[in-house]
Amino acid sequence: MSKVAGITTPNEVIHTSVWAGQKRLGQLAKWKTAEEVAALVRSLPVEEQPKQIVVTRKGMLDPLEVHLPDFPNIVIKGSELQLPFQACLKIEKFGDLILKATEPQMVLYNIYDDWLKSISSYTTFSHIVLILRALHVNNEKAKMLLKPDKTIITETHHIWPSLNDEQWLKVECALRDLILSDYAKKNNVNTSALTQSKMRDIILGAEIAPPSQQRQQIAEIEKQSRETTQLTAVTTRTTNVHGDELIITTTSPYEQQAFASKTDWRVREISATNLYLRVNHIYVNSDDIKGLVAESAVDASSDVEIHGELELGALTSSLEHPGGALGELKHARRRHPRPIPWLEEEGPQIRVLE
Repeated sequence: MSKVAGITTPNEVIHTSVWAGQKRLGQLAKWKTAEEVAALVRSLPVEEQPKQIVVTRKGMLDPLEVHLPDFPNIVIKGSELQLPFQACLKIEKFGDLILKATEPQMVLYNIYDDWLKSISSYTTFSHIVLILRALHVNNEKAKMLLKPDKTIITETHHIWPSLNDEQWLKVECALRDLILSDYAKKNNVNTSALTQSKMRDIILGAEIAPPSQQRQQIAEIEKQSRETTQLTAVTTRTTNVHGDELIITTTSPYEQQAFASKTDWRVREISATNLYLRVNHIYVNSDDIKGLVAESAVDASSDVEIHGELELGALTSSLEHPGGALGELKHARRRHPRPIPWLEEEGPQIRVLE
């Protein structure tokens, strides 16, 4: 448990004998931690009791609320930040204390050393989070950055090395680069693509999505689609079944999505390319008639109604070509004739029906 605005950090060392023969150690550790926090709060004078307790793990909310019913004025709230306080166990001074412990005991440490004499509590807390995050990411390399040479010593009553302001600036930059390079390597991104706000969130432990080129492109496309569909008037010219021309103006996005113009030549052209496949399933006894039907289908459209009548019988002299038959189909909507080529042999006569 850390006191952000103050300087003391209580650490409860629980001996291994407490866990002997116990099952579900994960749940037991949470409830044991809440019990020790409640005992610590009760041991403090009223003026030193905390006004609020920030829980960095959601699983600790219920145990603390159960163990602190006698302190209704203390606000217990969770945090979305994954603060790396578990990295304190990687510090040699804390590790030796845990290994040499023979019984449970409460120990108070000044984790800020003497930093509060020259800098604010906010800067001090950010300083601690940066160091702990680097220890959590790469313990060995972070320790080398904190102690680059043998001339740097650590005071007996301090936890961190004794560095001046210029040395701390260099160490902070190196620790930041260590954290960001580890994040970039795990998420396959470039550190130059990270903004200042994302760098801060990475160091604090906030959950952020890695910036990828595909995600950025998707976001840009969605933004463009929203801009184009938002209160945009679209005027469409169409024709009804009676041949009357209609002009339709739509402003709502759902109207634009549902509306489809029947005179959209691109859609009709794509649909007409598959018409010849339907002709293959038609059985006609005469090859000439099947060829005429196939030619008509290929030249037609899926939205144009074509109707024709075949008359079988002897050819008369009224035909322009006595040796064959003249065919002519009229498109009901286009209102213009499309002639069919002369048939070299005798065939049926085609009359036009609109």
